[in-house]
Amino acid sequence: MTAETDKNIVENTDSIHVEKPTDKSIHIISPCSFLENFQDGTSHNSSVRCLLILNQEIRVKSQFFKKLWSSTSLHVCADGGANRLYKYCQQTSAESSYIPDFIVGDLDSLTLDIRTFYEAHKTVIKMQGSQYYSDLDKAIALINVTVNMSDVDITKLDDYSQLETVETDKNKRLELPKGVTVITMGGIGGRYDQTIATISRTLQSYFTRPHMNFLLLNSEHPEFVLLLPQGKNFVNIASDFLDTETTDRKKDSLRTVGLLPLCKPARLTTKGLKWDVKDWETAISGDLSLCNLQVGDNGFYVETTTDIFANIEF
Repeated sequence: MTAETDKNIVENTDSIHVEKPTDKSIHIISPCSFLENFQDGTSHNSSVRCLLILNQEIRVKSQFFKKLWSSTSLHVCADGGANRLYKYCQQTSAESSYIPDFIVGDLDSLTLDIRTFYEAHKTVIKMQGSQYYSDLDKAIALINVTVNMSDVDITKLDDYSQLETVETDKNKRLELPKGVTVITMGGIGGRYDQTIATISRTLQSYFTRPHMNFLLLNSEHPEFVLLLPQGKNFVNIASDFLDTETTDRKKDSLRTVGLLPLCKPARLTTKGLKWDVKDWETAISGDLSLCNLQVGDNGFYVETTTDIFANIEF
């Protein structure tokens, strides 16, 4: 518990001006750009956006899901994620409106009737039976192969583990890979071990596939979880940005932010939060910046001595 007299903590008013960075050494993260771009009709940036659906119930509002789907150009279900997609679409009789490009995994969860439906709609279904890779691993490999390894015909790979082995080998030799933003549904919430697995794979991919960024959507709360890498970061999201089709958060309420040192202890310096810190030590076994609030009008800065995760409300 942090003492109120901690000189490394400053309590701000509920609204402060924060300039957007001009320093190119600062890593800029725009987590809601897929919503903003959908609204103003601008085209996607150079990064390929992918929607990855895992095996958890989809609970988002239908208009939000429509924006997610429309703002992503590649749609992948990891095994039972296809069941979740189909059942979600059944609620609005929109089964034929949202057809994934791929379904991948050991396919122990995919039901026969749903498999038949998507096969009839030209979805590529790729079995990878190895139990040494999770369905999430297989989906990440498939996304990277699809975007950056056009010489690989996924349908001709074996049904055991060749997708993973080919992707691992070729990924080491990629010279100028296309950037990929993977918006993941179903990885946060539900079973705790699966949540930790999603966090683990996100961190591993940061080191092995630095061209891939992950935005993890919480299936039980309108927030996303993302990695803030070591160094200087600016989270570019206006304090008054509110999509009523995404969240029930009140217009005049502040956005909740948590800074989570899940890898190892870190020292943080922030600007744009209700409780800003300067060279402040945080650790899972010590002090944590939880239930903080965004008060910076254009976003907030986080400088960290090691990689951390952040949860941010829409």
